[in-house]
Amino acid sequence: MQTQKGMTMELGDKTIMVTGASSGRGAAAALLFASEGANVVLGARRESQLNAIAGQITQSNGSAVCLAGDVTEETYCKDLVELAEQHFGGVGKLVATGIIEFVGHLPSLASERTPEILRLCDLCNKVPSSLSA
Repeated sequence: MQTQKGMTMELGDKTIMVTGASSGRGAAAALLFASEGANVVLGARRESQLNAIAGQITQSNGSAVCLAGDVTEETYCKDLVELAEQHFGGVGKLVATGIIEFVGHLPSLASERTPEILRLCDLCNKVPSSLSA
């Protein structure tokens, strides 16, 4: 893959997990990584759109698996990592394109949403250690 500075990035045989992969930047990133030879593990809440993106990748001779769910739920994060381990031996990189929306007074949000934030951080910490990139 050619970067903006003219450097190339080899993605063949790498596994990349993309959250928020059912549309927008997440879908575009997943399609690009797969077109460059990466195995992709797709996560998002919208199952039908997620399956469509995975289908596009596999129809183009790429390797993709997907699991619908919410990254703010601990069991889903574990299941997504396990899916990657089962199909590709682990994950080398994580591209988290989904977001958590925060509306309200910051001090109260910090305590209310802390578990969600910590689960996302935990997922980010687990993914790179599951397989050497």
